[in-house]
Amino acid sequence: MKLEIDGQPVQIETATYERQCDPEYVARFKEHLQGVDAVVSMACGVGVQFMAENYPEFIFVPGQNTTFAGAAVEHGIWEERCMLCGECVLAKTGGVCPVIRCSKSLMNGPAVVHKAECAKSAKMFPAPGSLSMIASKVKDAWNS
Repeated sequence: MKLEIDGQPVQIETATYERQCDPEYVARFKEHLQGVDAVVSMACGVGVQFMAENYPEFIFVPGQNTTFAGAAVEHGIWEERCMLCGECVLAKTGGVCPVIRCSKSLMNGPAVVHKAECAKSAKMFPAPGSLSMIASKVKDAWNS
C-alpha cells in the first residue's frame, strides 16, 4: 500500500501449479518469474523450499504455516492424517494410521478401550481409538 501511496503501482502476477515439489512442474514456473521481486507460495513448506532451491535468485515466502499433512474432513475442518514418520504401516492396518490416530501418538498404545473410544480422548471428546478403527476396518473388509 505504501508503494501505491508513493506513486509506485504494485503489479501482482498469479499462477497456479499442481505441485511445487516436482521438477517437471517447477521448470514450467520460470516463465512467471520474469520481472518479479518476490513470490508468495501457497504450497507447504516443502514446496517453498524446493522453489527457493531451484530459483535462488528470487525470494520465496510461504503464504501459510505448514503444521501437518492432513485432509479436509468437512468445509474448514482439517485433521492431521500423516506425521511423515517414514515407518508407514498403512498396508498392514487397513489404511488407518495407528500413530496419528492415537491421541498419545503411540504405535502400540495401551488397548484400554471403553465403548470403542480411546481412554485419553474419551475424557476430552468422544473419538474412536485407533486400534478399534483398525479392527473395524479389517473386520468390514473380511465380511464383504
